[in-house]
Amino acid sequence: MNRKERRAAKVKVPRPALRDLVTSLCMAAPWCIRTRWPPKFAHSVEMSFAGQEVLRRYQYGADMASCVLVLGNGSTTVCVGDPRAGYDLLTKRSSLVELPTYEQWLSDTVFTGDPNGLHTVVRAQGERTPAIADLTFGHVTVATKGAIQVPATFAGFGPVEWPAIRMGDVWFTYAPTPEPPDMRTITTDEWSGLIDDLYTLVGIALGYRNDERVFVAEMQRQMQLIGR
Repeated sequence: MNRKERRAAKVKVPRPALRDLVTSLCMAAPWCIRTRWPPKFAHSVEMSFAGQEVLRRYQYGADMASCVLVLGNGSTTVCVGDPRAGYDLLTKRSSLVELPTYEQWLSDTVFTGDPNGLHTVVRAQGERTPAIADLTFGHVTVATKGAIQVPATFAGFGPVEWPAIRMGDVWFTYAPTPEPPDMRTITTDEWSGLIDDLYTLVGIALGYRNDERVFVAEMQRQMQLIGR
């Protein structure tokens, strides 16, 4: 029974906990990307917008946020979003990495992001714990040709507004940036297909209690059915 059928039948589905829902969102997003964009790219603003709308369908407050993401390991640094904002961010968090001059940093760093050069995440607020979800986080691996290996998505929970984290030999940090003028022009009508697809896959992940092994097997089965 899909969402419209449940509404017609007045069936109420229990609202999942925010942590469970955001986890499902992060599991589902890469599979939506596979069907809509080339493997090497996805628009963070459209994915964040779809994630925001899925969260709202479950009656959670959610919004998009423009930001810069900088991450690296012992050999490679990546800036996702505005370069100047990325460098300024690292000067404030000097414990993460030793910085050269701005000009040298520009020449040594890999830059990526949306076509407008920016990056967007989705943020949600539950009754107790806020969450942040980066649904195109894994494109760092593609941008660096595998020099930095990270998961396909990232989710953070808790009172830290913009996280700075180490995972093994990889460090990464976020900071807010001014919104681009066109960020709020995107509409649900324009991206209703993406929103519905993401909502469906989130429902599947929730149905499997976010068991990644079972969910991936189901997604692979569905991809085979549609010839992808």
